[in-house]
Amino acid sequence: LIPFALVVLTMGMESGFFRFAGKQESTAGKMKVFTTTWGAVTGVPVLFMCVVLLFRNDIAMATGYSGHVSYVWIVGAIIGLDAITAIPFARLREQGRAGRYVVVRVASVVINVVMCVFFYSALPRLAGAGILEGMYDPAFGPGYVFVANLIASAAALLILLPTTKGIRPNMDRGLLGRIFIYSLPLLVSGIAGTANEFIDRQMIKYLMPAGEAMGALGIYGAVVKIGVILLLFTQMYRLAAEPFFLSNFK
Repeated sequence: LIPFALVVLTMGMESGFFRFAGKQESTAGKMKVFTTTWGAVTGVPVLFMCVVLLFRNDIAMATGYSGHVSYVWIVGAIIGLDAITAIPFARLREQGRAGRYVVVRVASVVINVVMCVFFYSALPRLAGAGILEGMYDPAFGPGYVFVANLIASAAALLILLPTTKGIRPNMDRGLLGRIFIYSLPLLVSGIAGTANEFIDRQMIKYLMPAGEAMGALGIYGAVVKIGVILLLFTQMYRLAAEPFFLSNFK
């Protein structure tokens, strides 16, 4: 469900940003496109996080996690933060600042992994020794994965903020309308593409017997991750090619 939410919250604005920023000849024009798209893709995720926080109990019940309400608001915060960073990341790509882009992405992954190791290896030992006992709850289980992800997402946003040099999201309604009209088909195709990529998890979860579904889904998810290595090649090409084509095609 997380990829679906990210596609909807970013609204195809990343590609819209590349297209409209590429058509601007002045720095001021590019800045206007950035502040407008970032304003939209900041306001909607903030509203989303507020809704998730307010209705976390209902969402937890509807998704089958009524015993773990905290999972819902933590994941909602992760989605919101990742959506907010989408346009600043796109701006780095548009500017050709590959080094900074890679540094932020890698830092986020490293922080995520380090925090997972801490929560599942170091923290239980420390708690067993009477240190940081209040931080460790075995019943929280996979929730620590979400906490690690939340910390990594927040760190990525903090590392990205200096690249904006004090710029604040600000929307030009006329420009936003034109960008949104351009981006709307990309939003629809993004939902379709995400469905094609992730619907298999939903099918396993809901079509298999209840007692076997989650275990099978865990194994399936682990095996699918091996395929990520192959996807890295197409992802590298897409990240480099998209801003180039959308800024040069007349």
